Amino acid sequence: MPRTLLAAAVALPWIAWAVVRVAGVELPHRPTELLAFTPYAALTAVVPVVIALVLRRRAIALVSLIAALALVASVVPRATGDPEKPGSRPVLTVMSVNVLRGHADPHAVMRLVEEYDVDVLALEESRPAFVAQLDGFGAGSRLPYRNAAPLDEALLSAVPLRPTGWPAEGDLRIGARTIRVRAVHPPPPVTTREWREWQDELAALPSSGPGPVRHVLAGDFNATLDHPELRDVIDRGYVDGADQVGAGLHPTWPAGRRLPPDITIDHVLVDTRLGVASFSVHPVPRTDHRAVIARIVVR
Repeated sequence: MPRTLLAAAVALPWIAWAVVRVAGVELPHRPTELLAFTPYAALTAVVPVVIALVLRRRAIALVSLIAALALVASVVPRATGDPEKPGSRPVLTVMSVNVLRGHADPHAVMRLVEEYDVDVLALEESRPAFVAQLDGFGAGSRLPYRNAAPLDEALLSAVPLRPTGWPAEGDLRIGARTIRVRAVHPPPPVTTREWREWQDELAALPSSGPGPVRHVLAGDFNATLDHPELRDVIDRGYVDGADQVGAGLHPTWPAGRRLPPDITIDHVLVDTRLGVASFSVHPVPRTDHRAVIARIVVR
């Protein structure tokens, strides 16, 4: 009996994690934060299997193995993907970076813009003073079209940008298509109040329906693909750009720190009627977020 209790006690956290992840259970704010670390749970899920086998508790080992396979199956597909070749179709390059209340290195941001020929730059935790610093490194001429909230989100575009009435959102005309891009930054779900705001803001994001406008959502979602709230957004007509090309396990936060472990909370969600040619993640000095760049095929 003691060996059974020990094996069960070791296995229970992984089994519970697998049940919550597979069932898509929406959790209170503290467990919601833990869900972000599901890739690490999958990586270590063999531990309870081995312990149960060592203790000769085969039934617990079997249940633990099923839980391990479920966790691995939820994570591994992010490392596989099928980038789309643009061919003769136009490509829209979208970059997003959380600039840490305007403390990020503006020169480094503009270097990425130039190097990757970025068409639209989505900023989170931006400030007017930071945009002015970007302008000092060429953003005024390189990305002259703007729509920004007073604080936080901002869109800067090389392509004429028609504001929609929503802060940090605008319509672009790319070829024969209208692409609506929005910078996204719900609060982190670290308190009960912020968790509710986080849920509400994710739920309020626009669906990408059958109409003529194609939607792109870029930003710091404070959510990973293991959060059902983010998957609900994706199910409303999007694909995750990184997941689509096999880069879904490339971490974006916290850059330059050992703790907490790296996770992927910065995303570019792309209308299913568009394609994704590539997705990459890049360090930026003086911010704890890495920049993400998606090359989107307009079709």
